[in-house]
Amino acid sequence: MRLRRTAAVAALGTAALAASLLAASARASAPAQRSASAHGTAPATHAADRVLVKFTPKATNASITAALHAVGASEIGQIADIDVHVLRVPSGAVDRVVAALSRRHDVGFAEPDGIVQALDVVPNDPYWANQWGPKKISSGATWSTTTGNSAVVISVLDTGLNSALAEFAGRVLPGYNFIGNNTTVSDDNGHGTEVTGVALAQGNNATGVAGMCWTC
Repeated sequence: MRLRRTAAVAALGTAALAASLLAASARASAPAQRSASAHGTAPATHAADRVLVKFTPKATNASITAALHAVGASEIGQIADIDVHVLRVPSGAVDRVVAALSRRHDVGFAEPDGIVQALDVVPNDPYWANQWGPKKISSGATWSTTTGNSAVVISVLDTGLNSALAEFAGRVLPGYNFIGNNTTVSDDNGHGTEVTGVALAQGNNATGVAGMCWTC
């Protein structure tokens, strides 16, 4: 985090950081599988009627069609980037279909279509209850996947930083004061510290607020 002090440049970097931390939402699971938890049973680990399969390069259109017909499956989509076929199978037949396809020489792999449910992280920072912004962009769901990476360096161009705050301890790199043409970046306005806090305040440390990236 190179902190560069200049006449109030508002939180452009903060908005960009927030956008970069948004995680893609998981594919919706079958309604029948989700209903199980409503009755007190454990949530399903995979869809009851979907299988993922990747065929080897030697598979032909004809052999793929024959393979699906043999197990009573139909193709309902593809994950094109990794050349995986999404199959609809009879409810409850996932294990049978996976086993049958896995035995074929023209199948690279076959597996159930797993269900992953992100659990929102709720930080214990005392002012979290007043932070409407992170809630608006579902930061809690993102934090269940990542809270940042110490290899990421973020520059904040604003009025400086109160680096003595525990929120930034051990995470501040040398900066530059473009007004005074020196390396003194203490915050004589407060705006820079606030903006940096929105982006980078350590979260879940029972102190102050929770920033977007806790470990950058």
